Amino acid sequence: MGQVFIDENLWEDLYSTYAPQVPFDAMSELMDRCRESPEVENELIEEFEAILNDKEEDWGEEIYWLMVILAKGASKKSIPLFLRCLSRYPDYDYVLDTAHQCLIWLGEPAVREAMVWLKQKHSFVEKLYAAGVFENVLDYGDEALLAEVKQFLKDQIALEEVIEDKEDCLSQFLMALAYFPGEDVLPFVRSVVSRFEYHPELNDAFEVAERRFPIERKNENARDWQEFCKLYAEWLDPDREKKGKEHKNYVDGVYQELKAALKIETWHKVIELGKELKKEANLREKVSPILCSAYVNLKMKKEFEAEVKEVLEMINEDWKLFPALKDYKKDIEAFAILRSMCDFSSEDDRLFLISRFGDYMIGFLQDIGYAEYDIATKKIKKMVNVPDVVSGGLLRKFFEEEGETFILKDKYIALKSVEDLDLLVREFEKRKLAPVFQNSLTKIKLIQEGRRHQFYTKEEAALDQEIRIFTLGRWNLELFRREMRNDIVGFAHRDKLIDKMQVYFENFPRLVECIFETWNISTRWELGGRAPRDLNINDDASMSHQAEKTVKIGRNEPCPCGSGKKYKKCCGA
Repeated sequence: MGQVFIDENLWEDLYSTYAPQVPFDAMSELMDRCRESPEVENELIEEFEAILNDKEEDWGEEIYWLMVILAKGASKKSIPLFLRCLSRYPDYDYVLDTAHQCLIWLGEPAVREAMVWLKQKHSFVEKLYAAGVFENVLDYGDEALLAEVKQFLKDQIALEEVIEDKEDCLSQFLMALAYFPGEDVLPFVRSVVSRFEYHPELNDAFEVAERRFPIERKNENARDWQEFCKLYAEWLDPDREKKGKEHKNYVDGVYQELKAALKIETWHKVIELGKELKKEANLREKVSPILCSAYVNLKMKKEFEAEVKEVLEMINEDWKLFPALKDYKKDIEAFAILRSMCDFSSEDDRLFLISRFGDYMIGFLQDIGYAEYDIATKKIKKMVNVPDVVSGGLLRKFFEEEGETFILKDKYIALKSVEDLDLLVREFEKRKLAPVFQNSLTKIKLIQEGRRHQFYTKEEAALDQEIRIFTLGRWNLELFRREMRNDIVGFAHRDKLIDKMQVYFENFPRLVECIFETWNISTRWELGGRAPRDLNINDDASMSHQAEKTVKIGRNEPCPCGSGKKYKKCCGA
């Protein structure tokens, strides 16, 4: 190790402390000395390198203590070693997490070195853990660095988009970019997200860029180092499994006591036990309704209202995270009743239920485009059981203010994407077809979350796969439908889409077939939410005068695929 600048007692204190204990005193002293003495820093780095180079001896807790000491000791020289950890230990999550956290602690120097490092070819895991460091750049305040990192992120996103199974890394870079100021950020993020099917992390990045929610830059990942080490040590604790079983038995016992107290209506005991069980995240949803009952019976109005608000926030959070995994209908019914018992005076307190109503309205109108406002709201109220505390006036005001999503005209409500509402109404009434309303709660949830592909039929899934393959991943079934959706009759936009597909020379004939198949099996607004095929409408026979205007290719004309041959000897053969 060369000349020694760290005495043996410090090394002993560092290496003789095992989980669940942490050598805080020794680590604090070494951090201070690392900042003050280049010699101590070099000795720590040599020790770190020795551990990384030892391929036979299994590394232990010392690597974590060293990593934290060097990072909090502001050792710029150690940055390459942290990046090397991402390659050296790809299967050890906690090493990766610690290296990632240490890079964040090291700040601007780590960001600059990570940019250089990421320009080389690295694995998915390495990129994923290195990308997180860029989300904290805004905390440094260096405008030149911000501009450099912003451009780097855009370049990196462009590279990630062409890699198969890239969404996880892509979302990391996109989320980092979403926080940056500048008028160029939102259009860039929107353009990236629009090229993908629904992906939660990509969608989160778009919401951040759109400033849909208040954003507070507070460097969430910059945890206190002592807390970080303590969590790791607890994770390493050899007795943690035994302690976990003991804790589970304790929780089960308290829960049985709670049920017994509830049965005999000992409400004060119910509250005492309920508060204890609420500390367990997995029991909050079960315990909160019981606490609400106890507060109601004891006429503790203030506590009851606070509990209901907390429950509604919890449901809202779960809905966003797990929209397809849970049926929220019963939850909303139960808590809507509870909420109606509270004395809420602010319209903002009703925002949760109103916003859910808006989400369902999007799903409700997706296949029919428009509906009579009173009929639509009546049907949706049956689905989500909106209580009386959300008045019709509040709902109407909400839809009027959501001008970017909805159109309210006369007695109708329509999606903003409807180009000509009057024309749609005329087409709808001309056919005298009763609209096909969506009755499935799950299906509407999937629609409003943008995850239509999750209920594709086998035929639709196969068609979607073909489109992706033939267009090199640039198009999919939903994008085809979106291109043809706004046009009432469907032919003009369909033919424009055919023109766009000519760039895929070899696959052009099959892509034309895919476009016609998409048109035939896709629901249309003017058909009341039905597809042309559902009504036995023959595609060729239904083209009317619009079809006559469609440009036809003469057999002796050059083939549009660009081969240079005549159409009759190429795609028209």
